[in-house]
Amino acid sequence: MILVLIFVQSMGSLLFMLFPCQS
Repeated sequence: MILVLIFVQSMGSLLFMLFPCQS
């Protein structure tokens, strides 16, 4: 469960860094 949360947070951070224009 915790590993999944960490994985999701990591993916979210990468997407946010790659596509900061969306925010």
